[in-house]
Amino acid sequence: MVNPLTVEFVVETRSARPGAVFCAAVLNMAACGMEILTSILAAAATEIGRNLCRCIFPKIKSTVRFKANLRDLEKEKKRMMDLMNDIKQQLESAEKIGRSPTPEVKIWLRDADEFVANANSVQAGVTVNDTRLYGCHCHCSQRIRLGSEVGKLLKEVETLLKAGSFPDGVVSVNDLEKPVEYLPGPSIEYQTIASRNLAELAKMLEENNVRRIGVWGMGGVGKTTLVRNMNNKLNSTSSDQCLFSIVIWITVSKEVDLKRVQREIADRLNLKMEAEESIERTARRLHQRLEKEKFLLILDDVWDNIDLD
Repeated sequence: MVNPLTVEFVVETRSARPGAVFCAAVLNMAACGMEILTSILAAAATEIGRNLCRCIFPKIKSTVRFKANLRDLEKEKKRMMDLMNDIKQQLESAEKIGRSPTPEVKIWLRDADEFVANANSVQAGVTVNDTRLYGCHCHCSQRIRLGSEVGKLLKEVETLLKAGSFPDGVVSVNDLEKPVEYLPGPSIEYQTIASRNLAELAKMLEENNVRRIGVWGMGGVGKTTLVRNMNNKLNSTSSDQCLFSIVIWITVSKEVDLKRVQREIADRLNLKMEAEESIERTARRLHQRLEKEKFLLILDDVWDNIDLD
């Protein structure tokens, strides 16, 4: 028998018929070649069929579930819009106190807006009275296209809803003000009387019923130095152990400029002020920003009464 995968030599003998031997070899080779060709074509057809099914099946599935997917899209779009509104409300409240959204939140909101616009566009192309999409075979391709778009939107909204949880918050950490800012100045660490005054001042700050503390005396006795050391002592305390969520230092001076004082407080809070904003409006905004905070406002170089209410 002739092996189709090797070279065979046919030797003519006197007793054999050469033609018969040669024809047998050729026929064996042809039959073997047909088997190989059939196997190749069968494998190719199987692979093509598999790839074709892989390509077409999702489209068929999305077309068959077209109505159900449309209902799911409407439901998921509503969930998305509710989440967007919730995040935007959080950002509006944050902006009032000088905070801004994280880059991730900005990108998410942009993608979410784009999703809603695309969903609205697809839904606008499908109406209850548009029977072409539910009956006429002439518009089968249009139904397949819309079904595919709806399927993609459902996958997209699933990803967006998961990403919209923001466990680390929607506000940028860089916008969060440092609780206490270090103020350069001489230390009173080894001064007996000054150190005693500092300890007394620190004790008063720890008392819950104390609202205001006045440090007064003749010029040059060390009032500012004492309070600066108090500020820096708070600065050296870890954030989770600090008595106050924020300490604000303002130098008033003889000529009280209330507008300037408000502006410096707002700057310390990262709170933006309008150029023509009235003193009363700024006062309300500062109060709104600080009403839930345990803060320490230090007014230095005060020569006259200041209405803090």
